[in-house]
Amino acid sequence: MKKIHFDELNFKNSKLHFALILTSIIFLLLYVFKPFEFISEKNYGILFSLVFVIQLFTNSKVFWYKYFVQWNKKGIIIKINDFWGKNLKFNEISNFDLKQNRLTIIKLDGKKEVFNLENIEQESVNKLMNILKTKK
Repeated sequence: MKKIHFDELNFKNSKLHFALILTSIIFLLLYVFKPFEFISEKNYGILFSLVFVIQLFTNSKVFWYKYFVQWNKKGIIIKINDFWGKNLKFNEISNFDLKQNRLTIIKLDGKKEVFNLENIEQESVNKLMNILKTKK
């Protein structure tokens, strides 16, 4: 049985994520304004490169896992046996249903997104359903 990796996007629960974003912003500001004359242009270039490395690290989590769910107060990304996953806004979901290990999410425009939850731990399925229920 496979486990889904869950990641809630908020700064309250993720101090590391907040610290990385803040560091990235500081490095970017240092590069743009170059306040210290004793730092060489090459070192400012390294700081600028670190901004992109930090952003790549913080935003690439969705590609690290085969089974991944990431959400915030506005929407959810569900990636199950898919490279990109599906991005859904909570205010566009009209209904969802779990039958025979298949999660069907029906949008307001009538489109259906179906996720096969076979071989997924029941605990992970319950957590996904709980997220959808509380945000709906």
